[in-house]
Amino acid sequence: MVGTPRSLARRLTTPLLLLAILMSFSRLNQVDPDEEVAFYSPYMYWSEAGRLRLVLRGRLYEPERDSSKRRAAIDRLIAPALFRYIGKGPAEFDDAARALMYERLQPFLYDGESRSTIALRLRGAGGEATLRLPRTDMGGSFTFATDSAGEQAVGALMGSATHLTIEAVLPAADSRRFATRVAEPPRRLPLLVISDVDDTVRIAEVTHKPTLAERTFLRPYEPIAGMSELYRRLAGRGAWFHYVSGSPWQVAPLIDQFLSDAEFPPSVMHCRQISWDFWNSDPLDTKEFKVATIRTLLAQFRDSPVLLIGDSGEHDPEVYSEITRSHGDRLVGVWIRRVPGNWDAARLNEPRSRLGPDRVAAFESVAELNAQLDRLP
Repeated sequence: MVGTPRSLARRLTTPLLLLAILMSFSRLNQVDPDEEVAFYSPYMYWSEAGRLRLVLRGRLYEPERDSSKRRAAIDRLIAPALFRYIGKGPAEFDDAARALMYERLQPFLYDGESRSTIALRLRGAGGEATLRLPRTDMGGSFTFATDSAGEQAVGALMGSATHLTIEAVLPAADSRRFATRVAEPPRRLPLLVISDVDDTVRIAEVTHKPTLAERTFLRPYEPIAGMSELYRRLAGRGAWFHYVSGSPWQVAPLIDQFLSDAEFPPSVMHCRQISWDFWNSDPLDTKEFKVATIRTLLAQFRDSPVLLIGDSGEHDPEVYSEITRSHGDRLVGVWIRRVPGNWDAARLNEPRSRLGPDRVAAFESVAELNAQLDRLP
């Protein structure tokens, strides 16, 4: 039954009314010419009501890349402290390494625009609308998640599209573009892979903090052999990827670029709010961050089977053991890369006990995981 003209109009009008609830068209703050907008891995998931929910994260900031004060801060304070910590002098690094250091330290010195409101344009096959974000925090960061009304609005915008385009609204005379795309996930992911980064997919040497600092700021990022191919094989089985890392969010774009260059599948990155000398932070804080973030993801993707992949360098076995206790029925596997010199098989006793030994693997080479791949659903 098609319905009366009035009922059809009601069904067509409802999403538009919801858009009006979500989208504010009052006077919108514009991004100034000396400001930039960065998006940090926005993503969508399906709510319990069966509607798409959008999670947006990012920052409004002034980069001031040519600032003499910021250059002086690196030259006189941060770089000397970094070189002292790693036990090497500037002369031991070539121009390319020092250029990497400046590039990677700069985001830690950006001037975040606090208590500012910006507008974003959301566009899909169903049309486009402008969203006014809540005020940024003291560091210029913003986080936004659609509520129950917004879920219907996002669905109306998506229409038949597979991606939602999100773009900062700029003045008409400003030719710059700050934009990102968010993919619509399946209603039930065939497989959700939650992975660590350092020493899981990227060589970091986390157990030796001075080398970790050197690899983070002064060396090109290097992949763990075989991991990119493994993740592509998982993607071929329908897997979607979320990385949960103890790294500071300022290096998230660098990690994203590294993953792309190394041909890892598309992914979402979750990083911590910490300072440039992150290796001095309490590892237990990283553990708590990972447990909380993984639990949030399990709640959001509540019907999806989950594979946890990490390494033995710090607390991944303990984090995943805690997740096994609370969500063991969701897990299809726990895979831990054994970091040389830092391994005790007893650290995986609980996952083995709860999931069975066939679902738990401690590996050095990716080739050791062929049997586990065959057992995945």
